[in-house]
Parts: sequence; structure tokens; C-alpha cells
Amino acid sequence: MIYQLDFPRLYEWSNSNSANSKILESVHNLLPSSLLLYRYNVRKSIPNRFGISDPEKINFDLINQKSIVIYHLSIYKEKPEKIKDLIKFCIDNDKDLIIPTQSIRDRFFRNKESETADYIETCLHAYDYQYYDMSKDSSLVQLKRELVLSSL
Repeated sequence: MIYQLDFPRLYEWSNSNSANSKILESVHNLLPSSLLLYRYNVRKSIPNRFGISDPEKINFDLINQKSIVIYHLSIYKEKPEKIKDLIKFCIDNDKDLIIPTQSIRDRFFRNKESETADYIETCLHAYDYQYYDMSKDSSLVQLKRELVLSSL
């Protein structure tokens, strides 16, 4: 299953301590077997993490976890079309994929990250996915319940 976690704003930098970072970490820790994909530095205490800045270097043959959590969407900043490879891999191998997106975009300040987020969100519409509005507390509770039940 694909889970879109739509945050009002995504904050992506090294060792971020933002609300969305904490939520993504808690989702990763909740899942019994998940891989966290990140671009910038994360805490060393996070288990099963893989740092990547070029999505072409992801070796899908080595991924044996049941879930994949994208921690930094900017992994796909230079090659946003490569998200389709990850989505296809997860669907074909019955793996859960957690993708953060950003609902508030500044119309006057467009950058590579905004374009990447737009592209990835458009790609998601071609697949079955669960949408969670992370600005609502009830969405986090619902997501956690869904993930726990699906892991049983």
C-alpha cells in the first residue's frame, strides 16, 4: 500500500527536529521492518536507514524490509521521474511505501523542491494510495492504527 502523508510544510535539512521529521521517525519506528531513505543527516540512533542522494543508486535487490519510508523527498530533486521505479518496486513486491508531500506551496517562490513535490504528487494519482492530511491530529492516529493492523 502507498501512504501519502501530506504535511502543511516539509522541512528538510540535516538533523531536522521539525514536527514532520518526528512523525516520519515515529512511523518508521512503528513498523516492524522498515527502511528509512534519507538525503541529509539524520540521528545515528535511527535503525535501518539508508542515505541516498541519487535515486538511480538504489539497489532494489538489497531491500528486504516490508516497508519503505521516504524521510527526505529531495532525494528525487534531480530525477523526480525515478519515484515511479520505487513505487513500481513496492507494488510488485507487496511493500508499504510512505511518501511525505507538502500541501502548502508558495506560488511566488518556485524552486526545484516545489517542482519535485508537484511531480511526485501527480504520479501518485496513477496508483491506489491512502491519503492522510497531517495537519489534523486524527490523521496521525488513523495512520498509526492502519499501519499496526496491516503489519499483523
